[in-house]
Amino acid sequence: MSLDFGDPGWRDKRLAPKPTRYVVVEDNGRDVLMALSRDSASARWTPLEKDLREGMELSWQWKVTRGLSGDRDERAKIGDDYPARVLVAFDPDPFSKSTRALCYVWAKGEPKGSIYESPYSSNVATIVVRSGESGVGVWVTESRNVVDDYRLAFGENPSKIYALAVM
Repeated sequence: MSLDFGDPGWRDKRLAPKPTRYVVVEDNGRDVLMALSRDSASARWTPLEKDLREGMELSWQWKVTRGLSGDRDERAKIGDDYPARVLVAFDPDPFSKSTRALCYVWAKGEPKGSIYESPYSSNVATIVVRSGESGVGVWVTESRNVVDDYRLAFGENPSKIYALAVM
């Protein structure tokens, strides 16, 4: 299944006083979603009720044009900032503090493969799939087994994916 960011089912969720601006642009002959963020935070998300099965993979491509500057503790609220995130929510309300979610990130300093609790909710597992400057400026393909990742994070099996978000 492929998702179209131009589809009207996508919604924006403001997470800070100033929202990130999302626009669909052309890059090398294909339409892509570009996030323009400066001291801002928001998510572009879509409801998606999908039953999970063993071995189910989520794949995406992302490109970060520049990493984040400065030292930060990415496991603390003050440092919980990433150039890109893909969030998979396992509850119909993807932004409730009680919603279990996997948040795949492109981190600045945390090692690839790290899994840790979000500083905002114990129900969100942050999973580092890319770290540092390697790959900045080029499209990178990622693929994750969401059932295995959920088991690692929460110790049980998920039933359904209810929403996907990019941040």
